[in-house]
Amino acid sequence: VEAVLAVSYDITERRRSEQVLRESEERLRLATEAADMYAWEIDLTTGVPRFSTNVEAISGQTPGATFEENMRRIHPDDRTLVHEAFARAEADGTDRFDYEMRTLLPAAANEPAELRWFRVSGVLLRGGPTGRPVRAVGVTRNVTARKQAAEALRQANERFQLAEEASNGFVYDWHVPTDRATRSAGMERVLGYAPGEVPETSTAWLALVHPADREGATQTIRQAFAAGETPVEVEYRVRRRNGTYAYMLDRALALRDDAGELVRVVGSTVDITARKQAETALRHAEARYREQLEQQVAKRTHELQESRDLLQSVFDTTLVAWVAMQAVRDEAGRVQDFRLQLVSRDLMRETIRTDLPGKLFTEEYPGMREVGVFDAAVRALETGQPQSLEYYYGYQGVQQWFAS
Repeated sequence: VEAVLAVSYDITERRRSEQVLRESEERLRLATEAADMYAWEIDLTTGVPRFSTNVEAISGQTPGATFEENMRRIHPDDRTLVHEAFARAEADGTDRFDYEMRTLLPAAANEPAELRWFRVSGVLLRGGPTGRPVRAVGVTRNVTARKQAAEALRQANERFQLAEEASNGFVYDWHVPTDRATRSAGMERVLGYAPGEVPETSTAWLALVHPADREGATQTIRQAFAAGETPVEVEYRVRRRNGTYAYMLDRALALRDDAGELVRVVGSTVDITARKQAETALRHAEARYREQLEQQVAKRTHELQESRDLLQSVFDTTLVAWVAMQAVRDEAGRVQDFRLQLVSRDLMRETIRTDLPGKLFTEEYPGMREVGVFDAAVRALETGQPQSLEYYYGYQGVQQWFAS
């Protein structure tokens, strides 16, 4: 050897771009961890998923879990809805999906699996010559605490209803002919009025009902009694002794004499303010959660597109023909071909082809199998080691030597 030829490339901008990308991904990681969620994407052509690094802390599965392992952790009753959500997103043209599912986290021996709830939101990304979805990108948030809170609320409401039948809150007895309405001592605990402080008449009680609710509540009760319905339930607000208003559930039972005339109304009045506030808070929380998810998905989708654009720009600024390919495997996992993902402008210029992305490598260049390039690509994929070879390509009108 008499001489050495060295070629250097200016990669400053690439390094800067890589640093910006790392910082962007770090911000996304911190945001998802704060929201108790993790990001993911699935190559729909291969079924290979990728997860953010915090997936194990949130869901218990490792970042390297396969799609099949992920599906096995989903509750058997929820696996179908996952497939249906993806199919529906593709069919209705929105390409968006949003659903909740349960997963089973393996536990120690002789211990039941831990049940966790997750909300999954994402978008399908289409590509290739068919325009079919090729990737799914989204975020998964742990909503176990919210589900447990909702279940606790449901159980509390059930217990509340049972207790209501046993006069939870306070009870009343209204003698209709004399308009005398007596109420139990529980009224002081619920509304703050001491026994005897509120006159024992229906008129005095109606005066405590919120003006905006008074007519509607009265009409509801009168119409129900006139139609022979009993018991009757109505919700309205009542002024407490301190001037604030409480939401009340009034459940009334009508008693009639032998002639069918209404003579007594016996019922219970229950404070449901906490339930109303919880329902309002839950609606607001879900609205904020949906907005946050939409923002996170939009941001991640934008970042992924920027990453793809950055890689394409790197390809386009090199002086070498570059391609990025994705393996296409059969059911046994053997590589059958490679699908062209990114193609540099130099290669498209040399081949006078601008439609290469999405095409199959050996279908477009069948001679690549004969000259050994396909086998070299498979070895590089399977071993993780770079492969190099020089070859003469004499196909499709090309008569040149190449080095890969």
